[in-house]
Amino acid sequence: MSYFSKQKLGWSYNRTENLVTDSLIGIPTITNTTTTGGIDRSFLTFPDFFIFGMFNTGLEQVGKIYGELKADPADTRSDEQKLVEAFEEGMEALPIFRQLFGQYYPRVNWSVRWDGLEKIPLFAGFVSRLSLDHSYNSAYTRQYQNRPGGGGERTDAQRVTYGFTPLIGLNFTFKDFLKGNFGANVRFNSNTSYDLANSSRNIVESFSQEMSITASYSRKGFEIPLFGLSLSNDVDVSFSYSVQQTSRKTYDVSRLDVDVTGRPLEGQTRTVMEPRIRYVLSSRVTASVYYRYQKIAPDDAGSRIPGTTTNEAGLDIQIAIR
Repeated sequence: MSYFSKQKLGWSYNRTENLVTDSLIGIPTITNTTTTGGIDRSFLTFPDFFIFGMFNTGLEQVGKIYGELKADPADTRSDEQKLVEAFEEGMEALPIFRQLFGQYYPRVNWSVRWDGLEKIPLFAGFVSRLSLDHSYNSAYTRQYQNRPGGGGERTDAQRVTYGFTPLIGLNFTFKDFLKGNFGANVRFNSNTSYDLANSSRNIVESFSQEMSITASYSRKGFEIPLFGLSLSNDVDVSFSYSVQQTSRKTYDVSRLDVDVTGRPLEGQTRTVMEPRIRYVLSSRVTASVYYRYQKIAPDDAGSRIPGTTTNEAGLDIQIAIR
């Protein structure tokens, strides 16, 4: 088994000064100063159902914390500042890390590959190699500014993303099949992001999940008698199939503590299927043929994307003349 941990941390800082020069002696005077910046670091958050819900993260938790902060008479900060804290803490799986190490401490992300699964009796009879992949990536981003007379630092936008790419990925290499090499790959990916614009007090959720299957077969050096000749030929056959679902929703921050259903903005399901055959008759003659099917179906009532179906086929023949 191979395990890799990943951490990232980045930040930016910009300072802008406006100057006015005296018309008589040319002495510059600073009229105002604006600073802007941002932080981007690895994060740790999970969907509610992950690991049996043992991590209390999500929009419901954001709304709960935001409501508690607003109800605290001893907290004199603005609602905007309270929302900034509630969003980061409510989405964080282990908020104690921020209390211990501060906002710049990056959380751990990871990638795992488990080889040698072909030794399991269930697969040993027909698989020569089998591995499992799993990867988790998450990030937190905050953009802020500090303007004259603005009451100190102000957060303009926050974003939390997390994804499993893949959540589960299986890579198969099968034993000898029709005197050729046969392999397959199965993956399930999931990505989610939450964007908070403090000026609008709305949180936009973007979600996508995809299941894909690919398979390939190749055989080299087999002979087919043709016109009295026995020519050495190669053939490659591949097949891919994927289903991807995407959606976007918006949430009213003022109602998160009582309603986390969200209002659909748009959504669609994309299905793609493509078989392809490549045939090498000789070093000078190659032919390939393929068929591609794609269907896009709107999911939500609020979707602005119409449904479409596309069928495409092609034949490619290459002849080298020397």
